Amino acid sequence: DLSHREAALRNAEVAQSRAARHRVVSRRRHVVEALLASTFGSALLGIIPSLHLVWAISIASSAMLIGYVVMLVQVTRSEINTAERRQKVVQLPQTIFPVSVGRTGEGSEGRDHHQQIAFAVTEAY
Repeated sequence: DLSHREAALRNAEVAQSRAARHRVVSRRRHVVEALLASTFGSALLGIIPSLHLVWAISIASSAMLIGYVVMLVQVTRSEINTAERRQKVVQLPQTIFPVSVGRTGEGSEGRDHHQQIAFAVTEAY
């Protein structure tokens, strides 16, 4: 159903979103790798008797690593929920509803009852 131009545009959008997602994932992976390296590197340096104070850096790095992984889990869940919601949204066609506008005649003694009908176009999202 898509023209060649529309298909090319859609493919370009998909490629762009994949590239953006790849950048995000690689950035997160680099942060986790850096925190792991600092945790284990400072733990290894702390083994040396004169550098036992470096274990404090190892403890701080491991706390940051745990906090970052917890944050990644929450962000990933949020991204998954957002993607699921986006897939569930269905575009509904525009619908025309009759709307009563104006006033009706007063009393029922045989007076004219005037009522004007208008149509409101709504778009559902």
